[in-house]
Amino acid sequence: MPYTSAFLSPNVPADDPAAAIPVQDIRGPVFLDCGTDDQIWTSCAYALRIERHVTGARFAYPHVLYRYQGAGHARADDLTR
Repeated sequence: MPYTSAFLSPNVPADDPAAAIPVQDIRGPVFLDCGTDDQIWTSCAYALRIERHVTGARFAYPHVLYRYQGAGHARADDLTR
């Protein structure tokens, strides 16, 4: 299974383009959520990219994106302080 650890760009994974999830092929509703203060990765940039992708692909199912202000993942070293 393709995998990426390069969260540098929400467009195409830098280390393995095959790791991009073909969301336009999902056969059902899509729920996306993200936090604007994510310390691990830019979750809102990726979620917005997915939302725009399915909108542009004229996705046949409902899809929604919820962006939570101030929410996100904390870095592990921040949790030990």
